[in-house]
Amino acid sequence: MPPLSLIELQDNVLDFLLRYRAETEPDLRFALRRSNAAGLLNEGHWFMNSPTEGYFTTQFWSFPAPFVLNIFTDGRVGLFCDLQQKNLEKESKNLFAAFESFQGFEHVGMFKRPFRRTFLVRWYLKDSLDILDKMRAFLKSDDRRKIETAIKNKDAWSYNPLNSLLGNERINFDFIDETEFQSMLRTVMEFREKRQKSNLFPPLKPSKPKSGEVPISLESLFIHNFQGIEKTELVGLPRAPWIFLTGNNGYGKSCLLRAIFIGFNGKRDGDTELANGGTDIVLRYWDDEKVTTNSSAEAHSPSLAAYGPHRLEITDEISKEQRTDRSSASFSLFKTSAHLLNIEGYLRDWYTDPKRKSRYTSVVKMFKSLMPGIGDIFFDEDSRRILYCEKDLETGDNLPPLDFLKLASGFKNIIAFVGDMCVRFFESNPSWNTPHDFMGIVIIDELDLHLHPIWQRQLPALLSKVFPKIQFIASTHSPIPILGAPKDSILFKVDRTKEEGITVERLDIDVSTLLPNTILTSPIFGFQEIFPESFNDEKQRITTETTYEGAVLNDVLDQELLDLARKSNKAKKFLSFTQQA
Repeated sequence: MPPLSLIELQDNVLDFLLRYRAETEPDLRFALRRSNAAGLLNEGHWFMNSPTEGYFTTQFWSFPAPFVLNIFTDGRVGLFCDLQQKNLEKESKNLFAAFESFQGFEHVGMFKRPFRRTFLVRWYLKDSLDILDKMRAFLKSDDRRKIETAIKNKDAWSYNPLNSLLGNERINFDFIDETEFQSMLRTVMEFREKRQKSNLFPPLKPSKPKSGEVPISLESLFIHNFQGIEKTELVGLPRAPWIFLTGNNGYGKSCLLRAIFIGFNGKRDGDTELANGGTDIVLRYWDDEKVTTNSSAEAHSPSLAAYGPHRLEITDEISKEQRTDRSSASFSLFKTSAHLLNIEGYLRDWYTDPKRKSRYTSVVKMFKSLMPGIGDIFFDEDSRRILYCEKDLETGDNLPPLDFLKLASGFKNIIAFVGDMCVRFFESNPSWNTPHDFMGIVIIDELDLHLHPIWQRQLPALLSKVFPKIQFIASTHSPIPILGAPKDSILFKVDRTKEEGITVERLDIDVSTLLPNTILTSPIFGFQEIFPESFNDEKQRITTETTYEGAVLNDVLDQELLDLARKSNKAKKFLSFTQQA
């Protein structure tokens, strides 16, 4: 592998230090470039350096501490001590003696800089590790602890020439405080995200959606250092109404859905931080005929709703001002105890408001279209509740009305998340009056949950029919929703390995001619054990007919043929016997 450029190396080291801070040492603070002098932040120089030299500098204590860590593109990492004073040859010997106990470095020597009366004492890490491993070793080393102990106990410096550094009687340096660190980090991350946004994706020309395409859709996505995703990107996605994610449990489908949410929404949802400082997510999406690019720190979100697998609980009927974090846009997808917004209170208000009665009518019609097993939904004026009539499966007649809590889980699932979605979309654009008007993105984890296979197959097409301008991004463990996927739906397989972390592969598979068992054994699911556990390959045959009725009919025909064969054998034996007689 060729050596990294100075810019690439700074990106890697910054990511490493932020990850180390997030996972190992929350109080770690380090020096970064404070301003865009000479446009160096625009070029990607996050640390102090001269762009023409093959190294950059950071330190873990504040100026004027004389110690800095220099990182070279050729793989070296050195601890440098800049004495910055005249005639220190004698004092330098004392300095060497003071640090002769350093264990992790090789002392290289004293070097005089051209045109400056300055001497550098350099120690290089001995081990033949890569740069990040060398930095990790230094951060965990006793050598670092010795420096920091000396910083804490400034009297420890009274015997060596560092006390006269900068003409002071006593050295006076300390640690970088959190406020200073956050200020430097904000500056760097702002320029870093602008740089990523401008260079990450190939340019696109404005383009209006064609027939069958949705006006708002995910076009490209870059994820770096988010949960189990080290780095992945999806580029040039068509404007499809559905994107499906498949993959084994624990392989990262939920993680990818959360990253997509952050790409649209940003790292913060109200007061909740959704990703740490080391995470970079850049997302580009079609917004009618133009494209918008978001970074995780600066997002311009379309109308957006997201749902995790726990979506049966709805809030009490509360006002917008009374909502808690548990009803935030992200909570259902990121947590397990979300309360979805209660559509029933809004239905009652719309029903009783002549100006918004049409909104009530359109939402009730939408719910009945999504749930063929529901015969009626109405506002009961006596109890002032929304009631639901399930259908008798045999007669099709309406059963006695029930409230939400008494419904089957499949109905509650649809009413809860689709109702929540309606509330959020109406609030995001009050000019919309029917669900048919909605435009935006809806994310659903485990779409198939709580649903009978018949309904799993119907739901994608039903959702796209009542919400024709919404793109749905959903994970599924079942092949059945994919049978009902609209034409040109996008399929992604999410995988996970120890070496690469979470990875995403787009699958170019036409499912229009596939049956469920073929979808299961395809790369979409990679399911191989399709024979029943009770199958006996010595006594039975596997039926491969496309329907159960066909399998039963063939079994009957096989038995009749077998019976005829047996009768034929008996007839042959009888004829043979009579002829001999």
